[in-house]
Formats: sequence, C-alpha cells, structure tokens
Amino acid sequence: MDESLYTHILRDSTFGYTYNRIILDGAGRPADYEYIEVNRAYEEMIGAERDSVAGKRVTEVIKGITGDSFDWIACFGEVALGGERVEFEQYSKVLDRWFRISVTSPARGYFVGISFDITDRVETERKLRDSEERNRRYVESAPDGIFITNDALRYTEANRAACEMLGYTREELLALSVPDVVPAGENVSFKNAIKGLRAAGRAQRTTRLQRKDGSLVTVILDSVRIEGGSFLTFCKDITDNERLENEKNQYFSAFQTTPQPILITDKDGTITSVNAAFVTMYGYDRSELLGKNPRILNPGREVYENLGVSVFEYESRFRDMWGAVTDPAVRTWQGELINRKKGGTLLWVSLLVNGIYDDSGELCGIVGLPIDMTVSHEVATKSRIQFYQTLADLAELRDDETGNHMKRVGLFAKLMA
Repeated sequence: MDESLYTHILRDSTFGYTYNRIILDGAGRPADYEYIEVNRAYEEMIGAERDSVAGKRVTEVIKGITGDSFDWIACFGEVALGGERVEFEQYSKVLDRWFRISVTSPARGYFVGISFDITDRVETERKLRDSEERNRRYVESAPDGIFITNDALRYTEANRAACEMLGYTREELLALSVPDVVPAGENVSFKNAIKGLRAAGRAQRTTRLQRKDGSLVTVILDSVRIEGGSFLTFCKDITDNERLENEKNQYFSAFQTTPQPILITDKDGTITSVNAAFVTMYGYDRSELLGKNPRILNPGREVYENLGVSVFEYESRFRDMWGAVTDPAVRTWQGELINRKKGGTLLWVSLLVNGIYDDSGELCGIVGLPIDMTVSHEVATKSRIQFYQTLADLAELRDDETGNHMKRVGLFAKLMA
C-alpha cells in the first residue's frame, strides 16, 4: 500500500491512532511516553486541541494520568519493551470514558495504540444489566409465584414466592416438571389446559397444585408463551380466599337457617340483611325490609301508652338502646319492645341489640335478635287477671257491697278499654 494512502487512512479514521516512544526512569522502568504521531480522532477522544499532541508527553497532555484508576504507562511500557500485542477494554477515571484498545510494538521502546471510545456501548450495557437486575429483584420479591418452564414443561426459573408456595427449595423445584405438582384428580383438566395454552399461546384457570408435603394449594394460573418456546406463568395462591369464601358461605347458611330471627343494619340503622326466621316472624318480604329503618316495626307511641307504657318510658327506652349500642364501651342493649307485624298484629318481643365495631373501634353495623314473647306475655296477663278475680271473689264472700263495687269498677274499666 502506498505510504501516503496509509497515512491518509490513519489520519482520517474514526478510531484513535497514536505512535509513541516509551520513556524510562533511572531504574529502567516505564515512567512516561511521548506522542510521535496522533490522528484527529484521538485528539477528539481525549479532548485535546487539534494538532496540539504530537511531540508532547502523555503526562503533559492528560493531566493526572499517573493517578488514574488504571496504570496506562506501565501497560503500554510492557508492550513496548516485551513486544507482545495486547487488546483490552478499560475505563479512564481522568477522562471519564471507556476505551477498547489494541497495542502493538513495531520496535523495541515504541508502541502503536488503536483506541475506540466504547463509553456509549458500555453505558448501554450497564443500563441493561441494571434493568435486568432491577427486574430480577422485582420478580424475586413479588408476592405471587412466578414460574418459567420450557416447552417440555420443566421448570427453568422460579421466584421465592413460587418455591414457598409449593414447599420446595429452588434447586428442588428446578429439578421437577409441571406434571410433578399436578394432583392425580387434576390430570385430565391439566392436559386440556396445556393443549389450549399451546394452541392459543395464553391460558388462565383456577386449579389445585400439590405441595412437597402432599397438601394441596388452590391457585389462579395465568400462563403465556414467551420467546424460545418457553412459558411464563403467574401463580396466585387463593387457598385462604377459598377458605374464607367457604366460611362465609357457612355463616350465611347458618344465618338463613337458624330459627332465631336476625336483623342487621348499617351504622346509621338502615336494614341491610334479614334472615328467613325474621321474615316469617314479621310477615314482610325481604325486599320490603331492606333499605328501611327498623322503626317500620314500631306501632307508635299511642299503642305503647294504651298498653300501659308511659311517654317518658317510651322515649327513654329507645334513647337508651341507641346510646348503648353506639357507645364502644357498652355496645349492647337488651329490653322489651312492642312491634307490629305487616298484617297489624302486635308482638311483644325481648330484643337483644349489639353494635358491630371494626378494628379501629368504629361502629360499622348493628345486629338485632328479637324473641317473640307475646304468648308468655299473654299468659302472664291472664295470670294477673285471674289473680285479681280471685281477690274480688274473696272480697265478695266477705262483703257483698265491696264485691259488687269491684265488679262494677272492672266492668267500667273494660268498657273504657
């Protein structure tokens, strides 16, 4: 190749080029080096002014190079004196740049350096590594299980939650395949699900998986095909949710089938639920009660007065009930009330009312448990009437005038009633 063409290529290339002479100290060790030739790309690379580098020492051009994080002079001196070619990538703290460098020695004491600024590439790779590490931490700390399986359904990756969910160590789980954790009773549905996943590339279902100790865990699986033919699966443990749902269903069943009438209201006293026994006791349809206030059952002050309950007692009874239920220190009230059924029939009820409070001590609902005391109340009333009749009869035996007087008073009282 023509020397002028060769020089032109080096001078105008995009990579940095330098031809240098090593300078030794008194002990024969590399202490500096002098630039003999440099191209424009190198000058730009180190931030030097154009045509200001050739003939100068590196310690003059790059201030602080001897204190850099890498010993450049020793490295280049070893090549210049030993003659072996080296290639490496290195960061310069002084220049705050990354370089890929190839160094050769054309003659003892001299070396040629070819430099590429790879800072952008290294920074991109660093960001990618940071992103991958960040994503790995996210996956590892995710509360739900995350699995990756290959096309043969063998586990290749699993996060901490996945391992804990199935009771295996990571090493144990990665030695298994998906069929190893499928209970015998789920085999048919599992095969159908895999067939659908392979066909559509995505599938979601609720199923059970078998833990290492043989116990079962109920999960929601959301699987998707990813590059390379693998499958990524998000696995959410809903065993506790299923248990709570079963308990809720049991409570609801007990609520509806118990012979004890039950009424539930929100914190403001609006009826939110009644059971079948309550509906039977009062004769209302459930739809006629929901959203109403329990005062729909109150026959009113006049009825109470006619049955011997004073206005003061009437008002204080309901005031005391509401005050007790809304007081976190009390929460409960028990007493006797008069209610009216849908058809107008009056009921004497013994009512137990309890306030429902959340963990923060806020009232969130009220439960009422009425017991029909009408029959026992009528029996007690008849007993009192029989007692008074007996007294009258005894008085009549002793004194006709007194006996007749009591009969007349009783007759007038009956007419007035």
